[in-house]
Amino acid sequence: MNKVLETLTTTVHAWSQDAVSSGWLNQGQSQILIGNSDKTPASLFDQPERPLVVAFFGGTGVGKSSLLNRLAGQPIARASAERPTSREITLYLHSSRSIDRLPAEFPVDRIRQASHDNQEHQSILWIDMPDFDSAETTHRELVDDWLPHIDALVYVVSPERYKDDQGWRLLLEHGARHAWVFLINHWDRGYAEQRDDFENLLKQAGLPNPLLFTTDCSNDSHKPNGDEFALFNQAVCEMADQLIVRQLQERGVLVRIAETRQQVDLAANRFGDEQAIPSLLEEWAEYWRLE
Repeated sequence: MNKVLETLTTTVHAWSQDAVSSGWLNQGQSQILIGNSDKTPASLFDQPERPLVVAFFGGTGVGKSSLLNRLAGQPIARASAERPTSREITLYLHSSRSIDRLPAEFPVDRIRQASHDNQEHQSILWIDMPDFDSAETTHRELVDDWLPHIDALVYVVSPERYKDDQGWRLLLEHGARHAWVFLINHWDRGYAEQRDDFENLLKQAGLPNPLLFTTDCSNDSHKPNGDEFALFNQAVCEMADQLIVRQLQERGVLVRIAETRQQVDLAANRFGDEQAIPSLLEEWAEYWRLE
């Protein structure tokens, strides 16, 4: 299936460049097609049985790094206020696994890697992504670079900011390519009405049965009622089953193939629209001058 996507991507890129050279498409229209990548989560690994790639996304201060630290049982991910660079991310992977091929465009010097020996998470690569609502354009660029390599998106909000939906709505542009999990963190400050409201927002956005959990990553030894961290952890661990990993991979590839075909059809339709006529006349005039 990955080979089909690679072949299709190569063919579409060549076709779009020919169309630009011939005056049928402009560079902006071609860039939409060239922007489709043949990268997948499997392209990070050489092993046939690879880890599930799970990434934490969300706005500033919602506690993405705290969630990863809670999974690790130690402070491996630094909060946004402590990060030396806006583009730093943290990768957390079992010591028996390795990332074999980080793409050249990834800023390796700004990626922190930590390993562990927790058997429960042996088949999961956890990623702590930069704050998605930052004004830094490098944040969005890094997210765009990583998205094709991710199986499951964990979108984190807080009780105060769950209606700040710009981030997850932008990610929903490619929503069908991924599994989704939503977390309302800092639940010690939350109310049941907020959870219900957020769930309704997700359903209205096209997610009829969203996986939604409430978590609290405070340092208090006593966790308040409603902390569903264990349920969240269980749900993600179940996704790491190799059969599900393959299904997620195949679904993501099929969605991207369908998206590419739709974009090619839209581009091809422009060949006959009114905007294409002047370009066609110019091409014909040039042809007759050469003759």
